[in-house]
Amino acid sequence: NRVRSLSSFAVLADELKLPMFVHWSKSSGFDDTSISELFKTDDINFIDTHTWNDIKSKSFSISDHIEGVCENHIDSVYKDKRVHYINKVLTGGFKQMTATSSNLLSWAFGIYEVDKHIKNFSGKYKTQLSKLKPSDKVIDAAQSTLDTFSKNIIGVHIRQGDATSSKNQCSRMYSDKTLNAINDHFDKTNTQIFLCTDDQKTLNQMLNRYGNRIIHYTKTFVDSLYGEIKKGQFDAMVELYLLSQTNKILATSPSSFAKLAADCSHKNYFSTR
Repeated sequence: NRVRSLSSFAVLADELKLPMFVHWSKSSGFDDTSISELFKTDDINFIDTHTWNDIKSKSFSISDHIEGVCENHIDSVYKDKRVHYINKVLTGGFKQMTATSSNLLSWAFGIYEVDKHIKNFSGKYKTQLSKLKPSDKVIDAAQSTLDTFSKNIIGVHIRQGDATSSKNQCSRMYSDKTLNAINDHFDKTNTQIFLCTDDQKTLNQMLNRYGNRIIHYTKTFVDSLYGEIKKGQFDAMVELYLLSQTNKILATSPSSFAKLAADCSHKNYFSTR
C-alpha cells in the first residue's frame, strides 16, 4: 500500500512540476523495518518529523479534506466538497500539499477523475514503480531462490493469515474455492510454480500436491493476525521481488500483493477472482 501511494503521488508531483518530499514513518500494524532495507532510496527526498509537521501546518492537507487517501481513514467532514477538492488538487490549485497516505491515488480519488486530468496515469504510475529498485540486501537474499527459476515459471501468491479472520471485512472472499481455482489451473499444466504465502499449512499442502514443481523462498513464518503487529516485512519484500521475476503471475483476491509485483515488472497478471 505504501509503495503504491509513494509511486502514484510521484506521478502527481511530476504532472504538477512540484518537488516531492517523503516522511516515511512506522505504519500501524507493521514492524519498524527501515525503507532503506527494502529499497534503494538515493532518489527519494526524505524529511524528518519536525520538517513534516512544519510543512503540514502551512499546506493544504489532502488526507484531511478528501476521504479514502489513507486506509481506515475516518470520513472527512468535507465530504460534500470531495470532487471540488480532488479537481483542485489535480489541476494544480494548491502549490503546497501534504498527504498522510497509504492508498493508490486513483483508488483514493477515483479512476475517472485521475484519468481526466493525468493522461496515461496507469502507464506513468508503472514507470514510477519500475524506478523503485529493491535493495542489494533484498536481491542477495533472493538470489539462491532465483537461481532455481525456469524460463516459464508461474508465480502465485496465496494470502491467508488475517484474510481468513472474521474481523477482516474481506475474509469471506477466501474459501476452498480459491485454492480449488488455483489447483484447477495447475493440474492442467506441468509448469514450475513459485509460491509465496503467509501460511505454513498452505505451503505444505501445495508441496504435497505438486512436489518439486513448487519453488519457495525459505523463511520463518510469523503470525499474521488482523489488527496485530506483523513482522516479516523484509521477507515479504524478497518474495515480492521474486514474484516480479516470474514469467506470469496468478493472484488470489482480494490481496493486491501480486498485482503490485506485476505492475513493478510489467508482467502478465491474472486472478482467481
